[in-house]
Amino acid sequence: DRYSDFGHANNYFLGYAYSLTPALKSYLNFSNAFRAPTFNDLYFPGYSNAQLQPESARSIEGGVRYQQADNTVQLALFQTAYHDLINYVLVDPVNHRSMPFNTQRAQVEGLELSLSTHRQGGLLMQANLTLQNPINQSSGAILPSRARQFGYVSVDKKWENVYMGAELHASGARFDQTMQTWLA
Repeated sequence: DRYSDFGHANNYFLGYAYSLTPALKSYLNFSNAFRAPTFNDLYFPGYSNAQLQPESARSIEGGVRYQQADNTVQLALFQTAYHDLINYVLVDPVNHRSMPFNTQRAQVEGLELSLSTHRQGGLLMQANLTLQNPINQSSGAILPSRARQFGYVSVDKKWENVYMGAELHASGARFDQTMQTWLA
């Protein structure tokens, strides 16, 4: 990627999977990422931060996946290290206005459990649970607006070419750094 304001950035993804049995597979992934601030992040009146730097990250993820017929269970461990993470911090709680700021060093590590099953009649059921530790490594504080646990359950039904479904998302409390409170 080439950016007129930020130079260029190269991204990569390297992954390897190994079948332990016909139904059980292990995998390991390495990747990096680059995120340039948006135009609004830099210049939108009353919301922007013209000093914002691009965000970069390096990630590693490993896990196991069990798939038997129409049932899948996956457990993954992950860690992402950020440099200049772009965070949105609440600066005006009355008007719910936040501004983007860089966090020099941050890390998110955790585990994720995913389940899915297809049933006769076109019914698909899925569930996901993520437990993570989002830390500002410069200060040791929890990253703002990031829950330590979150997940969802969903049920979808297919009738010929029509899908209908419902999802329920749940999230743990998120710390708001400016207000110094926990948001449920």
